[in-house]
Amino acid sequence: MRNLAVFILFIFQVGQATSQNFIADAASSKMSVSGTSSLHDWDCPADTFTGKLNANMENGKLQSITSFHFELKAESLKSGKSLMDKKMYNALKTDKNPRIIFKGDEVELNGDQVIFKGKMTIAGETRSIEAPVKINYKNEVLYVQGEKAFDLTSFKIDPPKAMLGTIKTGDEVVIHYNIQLNNQ
Repeated sequence: MRNLAVFILFIFQVGQATSQNFIADAASSKMSVSGTSSLHDWDCPADTFTGKLNANMENGKLQSITSFHFELKAESLKSGKSLMDKKMYNALKTDKNPRIIFKGDEVELNGDQVIFKGKMTIAGETRSIEAPVKINYKNEVLYVQGEKAFDLTSFKIDPPKAMLGTIKTGDEVVIHYNIQLNNQ
């Protein structure tokens, strides 16, 4: 009788979705912010960011994402030009707002195409954002890839200027992400 109960319990558990936590592996991931200026295009890779995601998996397949939270240390963005970095940190108000945060409210799944919906906080301003994401799951690892463009002014950030305003940063910037999240 006991064996029958264990067998029935096993049958009901097979095929059920299980909640799993995934943590970003920054060393195996890439994140950057790019944009334009009146002088040249620019790209600032980030070397310090964290991320976590909770997903429901069934038989090795992603069924849903119940939450996500990504944080980027704003001063980890490096252009390779110290004057540009200083202007960027000033515009981002990193002295009072050291982190850029994207926290999830909702995730729409459609195969490997996903829309992350949440609140992004930059320079102390929070806005609702929808970010397209391509997700791949292989060997207990989730790969999240995509990019999201937005205007700095939508976060009340004045695009940085230099040389008495003769060099101006464009209003639109793009966050690029290719993140590896390991199952915990």
